[in-house]
Amino acid sequence: TPDMFSSPDTVLADPNTAIVVAYRGDEALATALIYVDGDMGTVQWVGTRPAARGLHLGSAVTTWVTNESFARGASACTLQASVMGAPIYLRLGYEIQYHYTEYVRWKVERQAPAGR
Repeated sequence: TPDMFSSPDTVLADPNTAIVVAYRGDEALATALIYVDGDMGTVQWVGTRPAARGLHLGSAVTTWVTNESFARGASACTLQASVMGAPIYLRLGYEIQYHYTEYVRWKVERQAPAGR
C-alpha cells in the first residue's frame, strides 16, 4: 500500500481507476476510489474526515463511484466494509454476501520476572 500511494500519479493514470473527492471550498472532506476490471467494479478507500461525519458525504462519494463503475461497463460492484461503513453501504442497497474473519497474532514482548 505505501508503494502504491507514494506515487499517486500512477494510480490516477490507470484508466481503470476513478477517484472522487467531496470538497467544502478548498477543503477535501471525503473520498472514494473505484477500480473496474472487466465487468466487476470494486469500491475502495472510502473515507470521511471526522469533522465532516454526519454530512452524508460517505454516501455521496460511494454512490458516485458505484454509478461510475456501472457507467464503465461493470455489471456488479463490490466492496469490503468496515464496521463504520457497513450501515452506510446497506442503506445504499449493497448486500452482505460474505463475512471475513481475520486472526492476528500480535508479537508479545516478554519481560523478565522482577528481581532477575
